[in-house]
Amino acid sequence: MRILHTADWHLGAQLHEQSRLPEQEEFLKWMLRTMDQEKPDALLIAGDVFDSCAPSNAALNLYYEFLSAVFRHCLCRRVVVVGGNHDSPSLLDAPGNVLDHIGTRVVGGVAYPKGNGDGRIPDHRNEVVVVEDSGGRPGLVIGAVPYLRDTDLRTSAAQESDEVRAEKRRIGFQQHYHAIADLARRECSTPGEPLPLVLTGHLFLAGGFTAAEKSERDLQVGNLTAFEPALLPPADYYAFGHLHSPQAIGGRETCRYSGSPLRMNFGEAHQEKSIVIVDLSPGLDPVVRRVPVPQTQRIEQLTGTPEAIASMLKELVASGVGAWVDVQVTEGEGDLTPWMHTEFPGLVEGTEVRLLRRQNARPGRAATTLAAAVADEAVLDSFSPGDLFRMRLSDEDLTREEKDAYASMLDEILREMDEAEGGKEQGR
Repeated sequence: MRILHTADWHLGAQLHEQSRLPEQEEFLKWMLRTMDQEKPDALLIAGDVFDSCAPSNAALNLYYEFLSAVFRHCLCRRVVVVGGNHDSPSLLDAPGNVLDHIGTRVVGGVAYPKGNGDGRIPDHRNEVVVVEDSGGRPGLVIGAVPYLRDTDLRTSAAQESDEVRAEKRRIGFQQHYHAIADLARRECSTPGEPLPLVLTGHLFLAGGFTAAEKSERDLQVGNLTAFEPALLPPADYYAFGHLHSPQAIGGRETCRYSGSPLRMNFGEAHQEKSIVIVDLSPGLDPVVRRVPVPQTQRIEQLTGTPEAIASMLKELVASGVGAWVDVQVTEGEGDLTPWMHTEFPGLVEGTEVRLLRRQNARPGRAATTLAAAVADEAVLDSFSPGDLFRMRLSDEDLTREEKDAYASMLDEILREMDEAEGGKEQGR
């Protein structure tokens, strides 16, 4: 059985007000051609299909046109889409029954059926997908786990410490994944070798890295840590989304982030993007390989002194290649106003080079806990509003009791908002 693993399409995204839709359309055309060549049994999209919970009609059209083309041309037997933190679970799930008829299973969020007491007992069956082989027999089972929100992992209580909250999240994460894996293996018990098991996820695992870092490290911001890979149950392959840099966690080729197919920010300007092809057979080790994704829009991040950046801009203009550029003055002294507002714009005026961002990034600026997270988009996306609020509190000169009181008030507000949103969903 062969799967194609991709994630983080972010359809509808912009880069400093520049639309990425033309690039995304070209990527999806390339995906269709690649699927025709590779002939996967299943396509896994591991979250962040869209860039926002309210995508534009143009972004929605790209998504549905792609899924219908996969079905029309019989490019695989099953498409599995799980929601990410940028996606609206209800928007993804809404056409689920219709999409199921064209071989697409959508798991926008954890399902909580009505009439189960307090309403917080999940329906794990919704996250188990069986993929048949060419003979119509079960050949692969997928634990289609979407992005797990804080309310999926724990119940909150007043005056909880950061340590208690973190432990609840860790336990909730472990229990959810083990429940899915156990159900998947029970549902697909067959004589002989067990079926290969693939687990999806949209999450931040410890040991993962982002483009801005260039190295592995555990995430520890505001007393919040990434989930440890050891919390996951055994599986033949882990298909993850959320981190935009393609990578294997802990050196394990079978535990992977596919990365985003496009370079989503200037920190990824020279990063090779890819999708992942995985061949799985009962009793054999999976065979994993990356397929590079061609990039149709050049982006560049120029750093150094103003004089060095001016020289690099002249070279870009002389090349005649269109590019979107981020200028980061990291060295030198003196007033940068003439450079930022006159010199740099003047060098690219009337050319195919566009200056999308100009910043003074010279050393010496004070950093706070929250600022460190905000500086890295992939890290920022890992946190809930409550997490970010607690980071903000950690930068304030308040007593522990005052910080706990403010945090509890926000928890109550967020809980009321979740309950109100849940009422709206049930009323539809």
